[in-house]
Amino acid sequence: MKMTLRLLAVIAVVIFAGCRSVAAGEVSPTPLEVTVETADGSRIVGTAAPQTVTFSCASTGTMSTPLAALSSIDRHYGWQTYRFTFRNGDVFHGVPAQGSLEVDAPFGRVAVPIFHITHADIVHPPLDAFPILFDDPGEVFEWTGYQNVAVPTIVDGALTFECAGHGYLHRANLKIPALSCPVLVIRMKTDAGTMGLVYWMTDTRPGFADPAFLSFETIPDGQFHDYAIPVGAHSLWSGTITALRVDGGVDAGANKSLVAFESLSAAPAGESFPETVREEHSFDILDGKPFKPMPAWVAPAVPVNLGHVAEPGFAHFYVTDRDASVKWYRAFPNLVEFPGGYSEIEISYQAWELADDDGYAIWFFDCMAGESSGFEAVALKDLIDDGRIHTLRIPLSQFDRVGAIDGCAVRVKSGPIGWGFILFHKFRFVGAVSAPPAAPRPEPLPDVLHRPRFR
Repeated sequence: MKMTLRLLAVIAVVIFAGCRSVAAGEVSPTPLEVTVETADGSRIVGTAAPQTVTFSCASTGTMSTPLAALSSIDRHYGWQTYRFTFRNGDVFHGVPAQGSLEVDAPFGRVAVPIFHITHADIVHPPLDAFPILFDDPGEVFEWTGYQNVAVPTIVDGALTFECAGHGYLHRANLKIPALSCPVLVIRMKTDAGTMGLVYWMTDTRPGFADPAFLSFETIPDGQFHDYAIPVGAHSLWSGTITALRVDGGVDAGANKSLVAFESLSAAPAGESFPETVREEHSFDILDGKPFKPMPAWVAPAVPVNLGHVAEPGFAHFYVTDRDASVKWYRAFPNLVEFPGGYSEIEISYQAWELADDDGYAIWFFDCMAGESSGFEAVALKDLIDDGRIHTLRIPLSQFDRVGAIDGCAVRVKSGPIGWGFILFHKFRFVGAVSAPPAAPRPEPLPDVLHRPRFR
């Protein structure tokens, strides 16, 4: 089996460059929890300080890896070989090239000969306090990239990844009291985009969803900066924080950016922050519930090749037939009343190969009788189909609404070469913007378009 780029990068990291936000050496790497079963039936439970495991593998030769990069070690009975399972899913078979593992058990430190091990589990306990540093090579395996993010690696003591457009990293296995972190300081660098987002999960809110997020401005100069985000001012930063999500390249479009995190740490409240943040009352249409395709609504021909993907915070609609149109519909779980605290529709999208059509792209249904009851929110021809991320904020006051909104439809029509796509990164109703006291100015929205034309 070939070694992945991620594993190569982790093995190559031997020097921690230090952290400017948190002094180097201030926090020791969290010890690993280790359970070892030996050939004589013994079971040793304890912790292990970071150490290196070396073994010989037929496909890669002699290799060394941090113990923190492994999740288990298993002996193959009948063979003098072992299976080394990495936390990223890689599996290697080889012969140990070192003598033992050192485990701090309740009865004292013991050096367990590897050739006596039949099975060993190596896990990280939940992180219960900031900072999050990257001097521990195993920390890279706690982070997962989504959407347009390449496999993250640790380079010069920083978690580094490429992002081709809007993407995000997710770090679970946290157990951090929210009160211990009134301000989250992210030391990072990026060379594209001027906006980042932080989402979080708690012990009472298990998913990443609006409105549990804050946005912050970034400086795309390729240099490290400290971004202080007053999470403690947010009403949903409470209880125990169980996971974090950091979005990069939000407004970078299709441009590829290089992003690196050097640390995530806590700071006291009451400071003046250069970043602006926004907390909004919102109803997110992208809650992961599917839309229902309605190709029969379109005449004369029914498209054949069409598709739709829905997940929390993201939705994708497409039709690959030429000059074909498809509508998708979904009912809302609750009525969106007016007035009801909502003032705008916010839409962040990417589009490709759409027809220059007079019909709608987004329609909202009200509670009046009739299939055509409601109003057109966005015309298809007003979407920019250049593949870049664009954002619309449309005041609800400009629409003639008769009743509460109970559902919506999305329509995609392809052009003469087919392959029409619309991807939504945001699709929601939002209330009036109100910045927390720590933010000195309102947030400039990325790539905001002029109000589209409506009939």
